[in-house]
Order: sequence, then structure tokens, then C-alpha cells
Amino acid sequence: MSILALYVGLDYHDDSIQVCVMNSEGVELVNRSVANDVEMVGELIWNYGAPCSEACCGAADFIKELGRVYQWSVHMAHPGYVSRMKQSPDKSDYDDASLLADLLRVDYLPEVWIARARRDNCGAFRAIDKAWPKTAND
Repeated sequence: MSILALYVGLDYHDDSIQVCVMNSEGVELVNRSVANDVEMVGELIWNYGAPCSEACCGAADFIKELGRVYQWSVHMAHPGYVSRMKQSPDKSDYDDASLLADLLRVDYLPEVWIARARRDNCGAFRAIDKAWPKTAND
């Protein structure tokens, strides 16, 4: 199997994920809903080759796990952009996944940025808070 540049848009829901796989020319190879399962999404994408990047409308844990399991480069769309996209009168899961894949393909995906130090510090503070004895006023 040859390795092709693929762009994958994922429109996340609690029970399912709309997956759009697009090649470098902008041709949709597949755009369908699958169960919200890392292996099922990964297998669908893998049938078309190894993607170079992905975009996701939410579900940071899911996209992080997909990248870890399959060793793929992953990107998350900026929540402000996703919010505006959801207000469109033409909104559908099919179109959202396709739009994310195409924006990624033309290098125009507005990504979210999360500072690593900030995440690590927040986690440390949460761990301290959980271990701290609670009083009657808490």
C-alpha cells in the first residue's frame, strides 16, 4: 500500500463520529458515520492509507487517543470557529466533517492552542485539591 496524504475531518458526538477522508486534490474518499470508538474510526481511516493530519470538533480525549494509538499527527479546530459553524443554516454532520477536512487540506484550519505548562499546572492543582482534607464549610 502506498502512503498518500490524507486529510480527515471528524465531527464528534457522544454516540457516533462523522468521518470524512479527503485526498490532496480535495476528492472525498469516504464520508460516513461510525460508532464513537477509536478502533472503528482508525480502521475506517486506515483503509485509505495513513493520514497526515486530522481535525476534530471537540472531544480532546478522543482525538488525543486516536493520535496516540495510530501515531498520527492530529489537530483540533478552534472552538470559536466550530461554534460559528454550528450556527450555519446549512449545518449537517456530513458537511461539517467535509469542511474540516478541506480546511485542513488547504492549511486554513483555525487550530486551538493549549499551553502545556498551564495544563500540567492545572492537573497538579487538581491533584492537591483532591488530597487536601475537606472541612464542614467546603
